[in-house]
Amino acid sequence: MTRALLAGLAAGCFVLPGAAGASTLPAGRLFGLQCVKAASDSYPCAVSLSPVLDGGEAVATSPTGNFVWAGGADGTLWTLRRLAAGRLAPVGTNAISHFKSVDSLAASPDGRDLYAVDTGSAGSGTLHVLHVRGDGRLSDGGCFDQADACGPARNIPSLSQAADVAVSGDGRNVYVAAGAPSNAVSTFKRAGDGSLTFLGCVADSAATCSGAVAPGMAGAHGVEVSPKGGSVYVASTGANFGGTPDGSVASLARSSIDGSLTAGGCVDQTGAPPPCASSGPGLVDPYAVVASGESVYVASRDGSSGAASSVTTLRRQAGGGISYGSCYAFTGSSQCGPGRAVPGIDNAFDIVMSKDQRTVHATALSSSGRGAVATFNRSPTGALSPAGCLGQFGSPEAGCARTRAIESATEAIDVAPDGASVYAGTAAGLAVLGREVPPVCRNTTVTVPGRRTSMPVHCLDLNGDALIHEAITGPAHGDLGDFHDAGGTVEYRAEPGFVGADFLTFRAHAGSLDSNAGTTHITVTNVRPSVTRFRLSRKRFRRGRKLARLARRRRARVGTTIRFRLSEPARVTLSFERRRGRRYRKIRTKIKVRADSGGNSLRFQGRLSRRKRLGRGRYRVTIVARDRQGLRSGRRRATFSIVR
Repeated sequence: MTRALLAGLAAGCFVLPGAAGASTLPAGRLFGLQCVKAASDSYPCAVSLSPVLDGGEAVATSPTGNFVWAGGADGTLWTLRRLAAGRLAPVGTNAISHFKSVDSLAASPDGRDLYAVDTGSAGSGTLHVLHVRGDGRLSDGGCFDQADACGPARNIPSLSQAADVAVSGDGRNVYVAAGAPSNAVSTFKRAGDGSLTFLGCVADSAATCSGAVAPGMAGAHGVEVSPKGGSVYVASTGANFGGTPDGSVASLARSSIDGSLTAGGCVDQTGAPPPCASSGPGLVDPYAVVASGESVYVASRDGSSGAASSVTTLRRQAGGGISYGSCYAFTGSSQCGPGRAVPGIDNAFDIVMSKDQRTVHATALSSSGRGAVATFNRSPTGALSPAGCLGQFGSPEAGCARTRAIESATEAIDVAPDGASVYAGTAAGLAVLGREVPPVCRNTTVTVPGRRTSMPVHCLDLNGDALIHEAITGPAHGDLGDFHDAGGTVEYRAEPGFVGADFLTFRAHAGSLDSNAGTTHITVTNVRPSVTRFRLSRKRFRRGRKLARLARRRRARVGTTIRFRLSEPARVTLSFERRRGRRYRKIRTKIKVRADSGGNSLRFQGRLSRRKRLGRGRYRVTIVARDRQGLRSGRRRATFSIVR
C-alpha cells in the first residue's frame, strides 16, 4: 500500500489503490472504497440514496458481476450498477407487492432471477420470486407465504419466521430456512422461467413437516448449499437466542433427483441438549453459514450482546456430514482457547467466502460502535487464520483499521464474482470495500512482421493498481525491447530473416502481488502486400479539374480510371515521372490513399494537388502499397499521355 493510502486509512478516509501507485496489501485483504448511505444522514458519503436503505440486511451480487441488490428493514430493495473497480451507481428501487422487509437475497446461477425472503414485521414469512431485467431492475414474479397474502395455493406453513434463502449451484432448487415456530427448511423446485413449486420441508420436530425430521434446526436461521450440491447446511440459534447456549448446525443430504432433503447429522454448542453427535464451543447462536469442499464456516452471535460471538470451522466428512473443528472468539472471550480471540467479530452477523476460496469474511453487528468486517485466510485444507479487520469510522475497537466506507454496524455481506469487491450492508446503508487480488495475465496470439514492432502483453489488475511487467522466458528467435507498462505492450524484433513461430512468457507485478504467467504466441511473417491488375482505363486522356479520388464508376468522361487489386488493406502511394527525351524525370508531388483489399478504382484527371497539375506530355505512374505492419509491396508501373 502506498504511504498516501496508509495515511488515508489512519485518518478514516477511503481511496482507490492504484491512483497513486501499486498496493502492497496482502492478497485478500480489504480496503475502504466507497460508502452508500441515506440521503438524510449527515455524514459525508460518495453515494446518497433516497428513499433510504434502512439497514443493509440483505445484499447479493449478480453472477455476471454487473449489478448489486441491497434491501433493508423497511422493504426498500435497491438495484445498483457495478462500475470500474467495484464502485456502485444507483439504478433505482423496485416496487414489489407484499414486501415488508428484505431479510435475505439469493441470485440464481444463470442471473435471470433473484429470490428474496421477507420475515415481515410480525414474522409472517414470505418468499418472493423476482425476475431480473436487462438494467438490473426487478419485476414481480409472485410470492409464497405462511398466511394468505400470496394466495391460497401459495400458503406454506413452514415459511413462518423465514430468515434466509439459498439457490443450489445447478439452479434446480431454492431453499428457505425459518426459525420458531417452523424450525424448518422448505424445498422448492425451480423451473426454467424462474417460477417455483413447493416440494416439501424438513423440520426439527415431527409436527411441522408431516414427520420429516432433522435434528439441529431449532431456531433455523442461515442456509447454504454445498459447492457440489450434495448437502445443505443450516445454522440454528437454538431455542434460547441470547439465553442458555444451545445453538447448532445441521447437515442435510440433498437428493440428486429432485433436491429433497433428509437428515445428515448435526454439531451443537458444548453443553447443549442432545441429540447432536459432535459438539464444541463457538456455537452459542449460529446465525449464518457458508460451505467449501472441505469445511463449513459459521458466524455465531450471542443474542444481542455479542460477548460470546465467534467464527467457527466445522469439518466436512464423506457424504456431507460434519464434525466440530475449531473456532475464533471475539476479543475478551476465552471460549475458543488461548490465542484464539480476535477483533472485528463483535456479534458476528453474516459470513461469506470469496469465489477463489482463499478468504472468508464475517460482519460484526456491534451495538457499541464496533461495526467491522473481519478477514480470515483459508488454507488448502480448509483451516482459517486471522488476516485483520476493517472497522467503522470512529470505532473504539483496537486491532482494526478504520474506514469511512463503514459508517455503522455491518450486517449482510457478499463478494463480487471477480473477487475484487466486497459489499457489506450497514445499519445506515452499504459499504463498498475493495478486496486486494493479484493481477491476471492472459494468453494471446499475434502476427508480426520481421522488423521491430510493438506487441500486446495482456495483464489486468481489477483493483486498478499500476502494473510492472517482466519477461519470464523467451523469445527464442528475437530480442525484446522495453515494456510499456501503462499501455500493456512490449517491443519485439525477430532475428534477421526468421519466419515462423516464437513465444514470450511474462508476468506482471502490482506492488507485492504477482500475477500468473501469461504467454504471447508470436507468428513472424515477411509476407508483403501485393498489387495486381494495375492498369488505366485510358492511356490517352484530357486533363480535368478534379483531384484524384477513389470511385466506383468504371469509366470517367474526363481523365482516366486507375484500377488495381490489393491482397490486404494498405496505404497506396502513386508517384509520377515525366518523359524528357529518352528519360523519365521524377515529380515530387505524390498521391496517397488508403485502399481496401480486393479491387479498387481511382479516378484521375491529371491533378496531383490543388496547386499541382500535369501538363501535356507523356508520363509514367508507379504504385507501391504499405500495410499496417510497415511491409511494402513490389512496384507496378504504367504509362499514359495527357493530350490537353
